[in-house]
Amino acid sequence: GPSQRLLVPRLVDLPPGRARLLAARVDRLLPYGLEVSHLGGATFAVQSLPTALADADLAALLADVADELAEEGGPVSLIERLDLALATRACHTSVRAGQLLDEREMRALLASLDEVDFSVCAHGRPVAIRVSTAELERRFHRA
Repeated sequence: GPSQRLLVPRLVDLPPGRARLLAARVDRLLPYGLEVSHLGGATFAVQSLPTALADADLAALLADVADELAEEGGPVSLIERLDLALATRACHTSVRAGQLLDEREMRALLASLDEVDFSVCAHGRPVAIRVSTAELERRFHRA
């Protein structure tokens, strides 16, 4: 999805092992809309990120990405691992069952759903389902 440049970079500190893994590979994140600079030691500056991850816990996100980078060379390609890590993190920032939304948030959610070109999330769960008029009538005892 689209990426947004941050007005002020967000600083993230990682555990030393994960920081070393990520520092050597920050350039691989750019195609995903994630612009990260290694500032030295365990500190990173996030300058841009995908809009779907705007409210994400960046320390957790970068730690997840570092973990996936650690598995590089395994049976699953690095690109697939990064896709999964970023998709999972984006999914975790989504609206949850039982979460209360005001009318403005509901309308914005429905409007943005019209722009989505997929039927399931990264975990295979349905994003939306089609319910026929007959099914609605049956469920509300109107048939």
